[in-house]
Amino acid sequence: GYANFNYSLANPGKVTVKIFNIMGELIWEESRNETSGDNKVYTWYCDNQSRTKIASGVYIYRIIVEENSRKYITTKKILIIQ
Repeated sequence: GYANFNYSLANPGKVTVKIFNIMGELIWEESRNETSGDNKVYTWYCDNQSRTKIASGVYIYRIIVEENSRKYITTKKILIIQ
C-alpha cells in the first residue's frame, strides 16, 4: 500500500516528512528540496527506513516545511490498513 500527503509551497524550500508509530518511535524520515507551487504530493510506500513493510495500525505523520527562514509544521494521525 501507500499513502499520499498533499501540501503547497509559497516559496521554494525544504520539505521533511517524518512518520512515527503510535509509541512515538520514528520509523521513516525523508527530506527533499522543492520548488514553489500548489498541489505537491509526497507518497509514502508504508515501509520503514529498512524498506520493510509496516503493520496495519495508527501512525503519526509530520510534515515540516522550511522556506525563507520560516518553519511550518503539520502533525496528523493516519490509519494504515495493509
